[in-house]
Amino acid sequence: MRTVALWGPSASGKTALLAQLYLRFPSAATAWRIFPTTKTQPFIEEMRSLMVDRSQFPLGTRIEQEKQIAYEFEHLKTHQRVLLFTEDRAGVVSERLDDSDVERFARADGLIILIDKTGRPNYESEILRALEHFYHSARSGGSSVDSRPLAFCLAKSDRFIKTAADLARTIHQPDEFVIERLPTDFVGWINQYCPNRRFFPISAVGVQGKFGAVRPTVFYDESMLLRLTNHGSPINLMVPFEWLFQQLEHKEGSA
Repeated sequence: MRTVALWGPSASGKTALLAQLYLRFPSAATAWRIFPTTKTQPFIEEMRSLMVDRSQFPLGTRIEQEKQIAYEFEHLKTHQRVLLFTEDRAGVVSERLDDSDVERFARADGLIILIDKTGRPNYESEILRALEHFYHSARSGGSSVDSRPLAFCLAKSDRFIKTAADLARTIHQPDEFVIERLPTDFVGWINQYCPNRRFFPISAVGVQGKFGAVRPTVFYDESMLLRLTNHGSPINLMVPFEWLFQQLEHKEGSA
């Protein structure tokens, strides 16, 4: 079974993405099915109670709450199976990237990398540091590049969507939408380390689009608790995963 790993720095939205990927899985619009592993089931139940029943946004993961999260995907027609794994860890721990972390991500057949620009002045160095570690560990057979498919996802992209035109571009021109919002040098470094890459804007909560207007789906209540309206549509929730799965299928077919 092929494996795909998800990595993101502190507070980049991993918990919400992992939860919504299952809770809001767009089964009618994809050729894939998704199943949580036994170890993931408690996480799903916790997030369903929090996000669906109480309309609360998950807080950042604390060290004592760290857990392994894994989903199994199966293609409806080909029965191709892919395992998505990550560790829902305190972000500061994820950023340390000790040798065991690097090796685990280097063994994955593909990677989802979250890019969080919101209030993060050092987001570029965080991502590049991770790529350098993955690059050195993943190279094999004397190859000068990491040829695995890597999906770079602009997390919390709902914050960059102001108009209906912006929303349309996240769907129809995802690469351009993200690249326009990243420094040119940063994109150049990514291209150097990752020749087989795509950019995707994603949002676990999405926005509300109605009558040509775009509205946010999260708000603070009277207690300053972040809540969800549950009326929005997540943005590109499954799209980067489908791209990765397709890349892996092509690679397997040409082997």
